[in-house]
Amino acid sequence: SMEEISAFLGSVDNDVAFLSQMPPIQGIIRARDNDGTDPIDDSSYEEWVARLQQIFSGLIQEKDFQEIQYIDQDGNELVVAETDSRSADDDDDDDDDDDDGENDLDSTEADDDDDLEEEEEGEEEAEEKEITVLSAEQLQNRADSPEFIETMKLEPGELYVSPIDLKRRDGEIKEPYQPVIRYATPVVDEDGEKRGIVVITVFANSILDELNEEAGQFEGEEATLTNAEGYYLAHTNAERRWGFEFDKDV
Repeated sequence: SMEEISAFLGSVDNDVAFLSQMPPIQGIIRARDNDGTDPIDDSSYEEWVARLQQIFSGLIQEKDFQEIQYIDQDGNELVVAETDSRSADDDDDDDDDDDDGENDLDSTEADDDDDLEEEEEGEEEAEEKEITVLSAEQLQNRADSPEFIETMKLEPGELYVSPIDLKRRDGEIKEPYQPVIRYATPVVDEDGEKRGIVVITVFANSILDELNEEAGQFEGEEATLTNAEGYYLAHTNAERRWGFEFDKDV
């Protein structure tokens, strides 16, 4: 529902603020400032990177995030984890399982075992989300990206939220299309100096799908969503969506 979507998007604010203060980020900063070794616990830069990669991957596995990035103050990606898999379908399956469980509250132990097996299968499906951690060779400079430029202007604790657009990699729009929203906040070191940003990229499909579904519920009416320039993000006619991404005047 739109209420659930709104609650999820609201929680991303807390997630990006939480990530920006994670110990591995400060460890990475200290290691980079001290020839690759953190003077506090002798962890190497690579060890801190691996810890942050694990945290990013765990969050993507758990939530409907497309990508999480830690980008330094020069715009260089240092840690990036991403997926093409959405968790929305898995959530729908889990909801169906929950409904079945509610109808069988007074069932036999055998039914309970079946429910347990269904839950375990649901967990196994969720674990199958394929997550890619980018290698050093795949990392890019994002200094020209709007999220980097705008977020570096912010004070610690402030939040940047992007317009909805289509996910790109290497300058090309990914196919199938992935509508996304980016949430970002500055990272500061122990002296309060800005040392980059953390970005969470969230799948926006659920928002647009909800609107496209509602569009057919009212006779003679259409539910649409446009961006600030008036281009359609959600419309019953798929040809009219994403005109600004393809220089189409629709």
